[in-house]
Amino acid sequence: MKRDASGGGFTHLGKDGVLRTISGNYEVLDARGLSPEQINGFLDVMPAELARREDFRDVDGTKVTTQEGLFNPAPGILPSKPGDNEQEDRARREAVEDNQAAYEQSKRNQ
Repeated sequence: MKRDASGGGFTHLGKDGVLRTISGNYEVLDARGLSPEQINGFLDVMPAELARREDFRDVDGTKVTTQEGLFNPAPGILPSKPGDNEQEDRARREAVEDNQAAYEQSKRNQ
C-alpha cells in the first residue's frame, strides 16, 4: 500500500472494512477492502481500546468497490483530525499511553 513519504501518515481500518493509508494531511493515499477473515486477523493484533470487534460484525470491506467509497468514504468512517474532537483526542492519547506502559511492563517481565 502507498504510504506518506514524509512519514507523518498512518493506517486506519474503517468501520466499512476498508484498510486505508492516510497522509499527515488526512488524505486517503491507498485503500483496500478486507474480507471478514482479514478484518478479524487485523483486529487480533490491534489493542482492544483502539478497535471494538462488535463494530465489525458482519462487515465485508470487499463489497466497497467504487473509487468514491474507497477514497472518499461517508462521514464517520475516517477518524477526525486532531483538534476537531477534543474528547476523541484525549481518548486516543490515553490509549497510546496505556499501550506504551503495557509494552514497557511486558519488556521488564521478560
